[in-house]
Amino acid sequence: MMYLSHIVKTKLMKQILIFFIIILTTFVTTYVLMMQNIIAKQDELMNMFTSTIKVSIEENYRIANQEEREEEDELYIKLMGIGQEFIDVPLNKITSNVLYHYRDKYNLTHLSIFNKDEKDEITIARSTHPEEIGIKTTSWGFWNEAFLQLYKKGTVTLSKGVAINNFWVGPKSYSYVDYKTKGVKNYYKYAYYFNREQNYIINAVTSEESYSLSSTNRLDNLLDEYRHKIKSIKKFGIIDMHNWRSYIQNNSNTRIEPIVTYGNLTNQEFIAFNIRQPSLENLDDIRYMDVMHRGKPYKLSFTALDDNIAICTLMSTSYFQTITLPIIIAIIIISLLISLVISWVVRKEARKSDILLRREQQRLKAVEEFKNAITNVPDYIFRLIIGHDDQLMVSFNEGRLVTEDHYIGVDKEPRPIHMLYSETFITTATPYIHEAFANKKVSFEFEENDICYEVIIIPDQPNEIHQKVDEVLCFVNDVTKYVKDIQKSTYMAHHDELTGLLNRRQFNMDFDTFKASKKFAVFYLDLDGFKSVNDQHGHKAGDYVLQKISKRLTALEGLCTYRIGGDEFLIIMPFKVQRESSKMATTIIETINKPIILPSNDTIHMGVSIGISIYPSDAKDREQLINYADQAMYHAKREGKNAFFFYN
Repeated sequence: MMYLSHIVKTKLMKQILIFFIIILTTFVTTYVLMMQNIIAKQDELMNMFTSTIKVSIEENYRIANQEEREEEDELYIKLMGIGQEFIDVPLNKITSNVLYHYRDKYNLTHLSIFNKDEKDEITIARSTHPEEIGIKTTSWGFWNEAFLQLYKKGTVTLSKGVAINNFWVGPKSYSYVDYKTKGVKNYYKYAYYFNREQNYIINAVTSEESYSLSSTNRLDNLLDEYRHKIKSIKKFGIIDMHNWRSYIQNNSNTRIEPIVTYGNLTNQEFIAFNIRQPSLENLDDIRYMDVMHRGKPYKLSFTALDDNIAICTLMSTSYFQTITLPIIIAIIIISLLISLVISWVVRKEARKSDILLRREQQRLKAVEEFKNAITNVPDYIFRLIIGHDDQLMVSFNEGRLVTEDHYIGVDKEPRPIHMLYSETFITTATPYIHEAFANKKVSFEFEENDICYEVIIIPDQPNEIHQKVDEVLCFVNDVTKYVKDIQKSTYMAHHDELTGLLNRRQFNMDFDTFKASKKFAVFYLDLDGFKSVNDQHGHKAGDYVLQKISKRLTALEGLCTYRIGGDEFLIIMPFKVQRESSKMATTIIETINKPIILPSNDTIHMGVSIGISIYPSDAKDREQLINYADQAMYHAKREGKNAFFFYN
């Protein structure tokens, strides 16, 4: 009996053990497969996040770059005006009050004067930012090189910034003085004009907040929005690759530009990760690098936007944890209980499956919430697949301007593209769409009904089986305002704002064209008695007089007229014989002498003194030719005004 009981117990134990092993194996296999599926969904979420944020960041950089270009044009115009007013002002005559006056007059953040000593060391001699006075630029890297080139050649040949004769504006940068004294990174545009006559550099500074619609907050806020949508992301940073390489190569206390330009990841935190040179060349290969942050383990990932900009993402390691020791112990205990009480195990397994399913639903919900978070960025966002008979089908269609009847959610049936978008758009976009299906990112601009659109098409990852792109993602944005702003900016860069005449910058560009005509005359006009109009009738009346005279000059045929500042004008006309130029000068004087009735009904009479120089007999150099015409004009002033003289 005892033997039989022993056999029964042994058999029961074997059955329990076998059942336990079977249940344990089945459960572990099921769990591993489900974890693999969850990880695949996590990777899909990250891939969608990466592709979407790349587009958003690229769009923000495009807007920021456009704003910078517009501000550079504005700084050029302002510095040309300041340069003209400072042309006869030596350094020892420039006081703080003078700088403050011109800073406010030209709506600048700061205005400074740089001076070079006999040792070729450049120092900030005057400034509306008192903390900067006396600072030497020797350790400023390429900035100091640019200043030296302005002094030596009047032209900057560096690849950074924008250079025109005697003018250079550097890339956007933050103030080291502000950062050192306040711990705040305020970004500015720094522009420089070399006053050749007085041998010093005028520095005009504007803060980013003064010309950018929402400044650096725009990109920081965008990164924060994405970070809050993806809970596992701890920190974001936009990495300047050039500054990162400079830091690693120098490995010293040499002052460099910031490595992390946007986001909540700081320079110190990024440098503490101690990522060395080999990792710089293939950022896309850095997939979930193990790093320590504040004593805790994290994963670091990079996505390259281009050769100089990359997204750095710091993620919690819990995002990647699958089977941990507590989970394995729980599996063993649960499996043992299953082997003892089948019904209880079934209920627990069902409960466990429900938990995993809910977790999966939460992951999918995060994807949906993330997708909803980005729909306010593009006006249209849609996915394309190739259906039967090679027909383009829209599998997803959403966006700020998508109507309800054109909306296609992720669970809806695809529709032919011609049912949703115009034939004109389809005809224009089709070649680019086929390029995207050939695994190439493309973009183009499209205009319809006086609206300009920018279209970006990004291919999905190629199918692992047949290595072909099955789907492409399209982003469409209304860029009409930006196109018109660029056109306006281009016009304003070459025309005088008050009169609409061409400006000095356009004269410089046109001069080489006129040289091809072999011989022409340059008229230098200066109005007589204009100051008394401003003094007696006010500056608005003075502006009105300039506008009326500009219209009269424009009406004269065969002339190219430019306003170069104040009440001074330049005119170019073809030259054959001196008699023709004399006749035109007389006509100009008679035209300007005609009475002008002000809005106040007061009548005034204006005179004009004209100096004339001839190309190439008087001079071939543009500035020399203008100078000779200017000298002749002052001779006309001395001889009684309202007359003309040729340079002799």
